Amino acid sequence: SRDMTPPVTAAVARRLQSLGHLAPPLPLRHDVRFQESVRAFQTSIGLPPDGILGPRTTLALSRLIAGKFGPAAVQEVTRAR
Repeated sequence: SRDMTPPVTAAVARRLQSLGHLAPPLPLRHDVRFQESVRAFQTSIGLPPDGILGPRTTLALSRLIAGKFGPAAVQEVTRAR
């Protein structure tokens, strides 16, 4: 969402960077580069690449970062479409 605060944007950006979807420097606001990295992440996990950090994208990002992104999680995210 474009209403994300700079600290939230930075936290999400760090996650996207750790997964290889965002090169330094980290953005401090929701800009075009940030949105493109969200699209790249969405594409990599099979979600529609809309660039929106909605519930399905947030869930997938959290699970992947937590190391819990296995086949069951992929199926759950896909079913949520």
